[in-house]
Amino acid sequence: MVPAPTRRARLREELTAEIKAAALAQLAEGGPQAVTLRGIARDLGMSPAALYSYFASLEDLYTALIIDGFVSHATWVATAMDLVEADQHADRMLSGLLAYRLWAIEHPELFRLLYFSPVPGYQAPEDGEALHSALLVSAAFLSVLVDAWAGGATAEITPGPPVDPSKFEAEFGLRVTSDQLRTAMGCWGQFHGLVALEVGGHISAEWCDPANTYEASVRSMGGRTGLPPASEAVTTSWVTQRLAEALAAAP
Repeated sequence: MVPAPTRRARLREELTAEIKAAALAQLAEGGPQAVTLRGIARDLGMSPAALYSYFASLEDLYTALIIDGFVSHATWVATAMDLVEADQHADRMLSGLLAYRLWAIEHPELFRLLYFSPVPGYQAPEDGEALHSALLVSAAFLSVLVDAWAGGATAEITPGPPVDPSKFEAEFGLRVTSDQLRTAMGCWGQFHGLVALEVGGHISAEWCDPANTYEASVRSMGGRTGLPPASEAVTTSWVTQRLAEALAAAP
């Protein structure tokens, strides 16, 4: 039986969460350049020296935010996939893809930090937990495709220029061919690009409904990976409701 955390440990965990929340609030208000440890300490009514006992540097705080962000994004994607039966590969993929966008819309500041807002002077660690967390979302999608490809539930993929799949195999045990990985990453560029455009304010509902545009695009994308068409029952509204229920019920 795992012992319950001490009161001191609980308080430290709570204050760590408050520090991260304050950093995200500063990030939302003024971008990466607005986030400072002194500013966070001021907002929380604590001394800078006390804050340094939680995060030794601003870089350490950014790394923690980035790891949390990638883990949260991957959790939404994986939870959405698990709303669908394991052998329904196309529906699992579509459900995860729709959750990918929903997370970004719900967490725009984190999405920008993770994927396209450079932090002046910050260099993310290139190994360890930071690297692993950065690959979690890609691994979630790739694992569905690996299951489908291994089970023969897909059509043939168009061959093309070689890429090296060894990184994903070493990190997650996912064995894919060069053509499979290249195709999967090309699809990632397509759906991620649409989400980035929307979060960046470049797709307006006044001109083109972002949710419908995205859903139609990712539905048509499945054929590139060899998957059959996904069910019409898996929609943005269906995933939004079911995912919220699943996340609320999670421990």
